[in-house]
Amino acid sequence: MRKIILVLMVLLIALTCGMGLIGCNKENPTEVEEYAFYNDETITSYIVPASVKTIGFSAFDGCTNLKTVTFEEGSQLEQISTNAFKGCKSLESIVIPASLTKLGDSAFEYCRGLKTLVFEEGIKLDRIEPNAFYECTSLTEIILPKSLVSMGQNAFAGCNKLERVSWEEGSGFAYLNGSAFAFCTNLEEVNLPSKIINMSESVFYACKNLTNIEIPNTVKKIGINAFEGCKKLEYSIEGGLKYLGNKDNKFLCLVGVEDKKIKTTAINSNCKVIGDSSLLSATLLEEITIPASVKCIGENAFKECLDMQKIHYLGTIDNWAHIEFTNNAACPFYTGGKLYINNELITQLNFTTATKINNYAFYEYTALSSVSFPVGVESIGSYAFANCTGLEEIFIPNTVTKISQYAFNYCNNLENIYCEIAEKPSGWHAKWCDNLKEDIQIHWNYSGVKD
Repeated sequence: MRKIILVLMVLLIALTCGMGLIGCNKENPTEVEEYAFYNDETITSYIVPASVKTIGFSAFDGCTNLKTVTFEEGSQLEQISTNAFKGCKSLESIVIPASLTKLGDSAFEYCRGLKTLVFEEGIKLDRIEPNAFYECTSLTEIILPKSLVSMGQNAFAGCNKLERVSWEEGSGFAYLNGSAFAFCTNLEEVNLPSKIINMSESVFYACKNLTNIEIPNTVKKIGINAFEGCKKLEYSIEGGLKYLGNKDNKFLCLVGVEDKKIKTTAINSNCKVIGDSSLLSATLLEEITIPASVKCIGENAFKECLDMQKIHYLGTIDNWAHIEFTNNAACPFYTGGKLYINNELITQLNFTTATKINNYAFYEYTALSSVSFPVGVESIGSYAFANCTGLEEIFIPNTVTKISQYAFNYCNNLENIYCEIAEKPSGWHAKWCDNLKEDIQIHWNYSGVKD
């Protein structure tokens, strides 16, 4: 029996060496293959040769006694694959080589002993994938490299001893995805990079010790529940609404409702971003004033404002057309509200300087009866006039080179569309005017004389 076991062990070792796994005296290896040391509880340290370019899927997954991993000088490592060091709970520190370009999902997930995370200077890594450092519960501080552009969901979620997060100076970081730092319950200080654009849902959820955060002026999106449970965070309150911003503009982003009973309110004149679902609890809201400063309105911002009657806009109709609406319920007409400019109800759109009509800009605006596009308008976005059931005819100048899908979807009373151009341009989506009356007339090469 012992001889059989010995033979099997020799065969296993021979097979392993034949597969090219590191540790079998292979010269200049380029890979630690997937599952190479999977669940190996005997390994305590490992030196990765400089020639290695890839650490494969689950290569060290479950190596619970692995304490140190060292990369040889001149490392050529390009990829740490999914689950590569997952569950290495004894690993105390890691220095990521400058050559790395891909850090996979859950690469260091559940490395609960990891106290030090360092990215070598000059690293080209542009993204940290989801769950990469999920529940690394011994990390207290991280400095992220300036090469990063985005970070996946739950990247550092559950790192409950993490106190400080910062980015290297000159960072081009733009996208912080959902729950990236959720449940980092000891997080006190975050220095966001100056070029960040998107902060998705629940990104700092339940960071109960976060007291202050500077939101850069570049931000266009604040996701739902981005700061939910941040009990010590200081908001700016005005008109029953909650804002976050920076030292120069503390009203930069509308992020929530302080008084759920408000029926009438005005958004601060310095606000640029209305966050996702930010007015979700303002269910009694009937009248709101939106300043010309607002550039972006997030998903479902007005979804539950079912009593909305009046939207007072302090800019021009051309300004309104250029607002970025994230979805249909980002548009306040979604629940039946009517648009007023200079206290006059808007039923006709007479654009003068607009060069584009953004997605959802007039979604379900049933009070609209006519639209006049000036020469100079180049694009009309998706659902821009969808469900505008009061529209009967429109004129489209030949400067319009792009119309996205469903721009005039379900405009059920639309009878005539007059197009100055001779035929449908390639930039007009095949369903640019879908779900209309069967007998609708589209007049191509229209010269200004109606049939």
